[in-house]
Amino acid sequence: MKVFSVEDNDRLVKLKVETEDDLWVLYDLLMKGDVVYARTTRELKTGSGSKRKGMVLGVKVEWAEFQPFTSRLRVHGMIVSGPKELDLIGQRHTLNIDPGQEMNIFREWRWNERELRKLQKASERSSSKAIVVGIDWDDWCIAYLRNYGVEKLAESHLSIPGKGSPERREDAIKNEISK
Repeated sequence: MKVFSVEDNDRLVKLKVETEDDLWVLYDLLMKGDVVYARTTRELKTGSGSKRKGMVLGVKVEWAEFQPFTSRLRVHGMIVSGPKELDLIGQRHTLNIDPGQEMNIFREWRWNERELRKLQKASERSSSKAIVVGIDWDDWCIAYLRNYGVEKLAESHLSIPGKGSPERREDAIKNEISK
């Protein structure tokens, strides 16, 4: 995460989401009543149908949903700021926040020291990547280790004959290795 600035007496944070782990940090920090400003699209009805238009909206947070392993934070609430010509104030909208996206978060009261430290720590953290491999005699799993959990990439159970059939067992192991 890249924190550009903390302004307005520690009430406005301007940042850029860089990784999926940053989305987890934001999910943890967002509170009901915060106003999130971000670029989004909205379907607008026209005389000949409808079309999607890109814009920046300010949404007062009612709830947020972190979707692990899909690289998305969904922020739902009432629109409090948007293009004046579209008259969207008071309507509901869900912002989809993805890595690479810039956003501003405004809080009526000041961000406390713990929250600001958490943002600072997230901005200093390098994205560490780790793959974990778990192997048992006839089971295996490969997973990606993230700050918010473990994402399974692949797993399998091998059907290998028991010790009563050593020749068939050895052939089955060779077949599995050669796959």
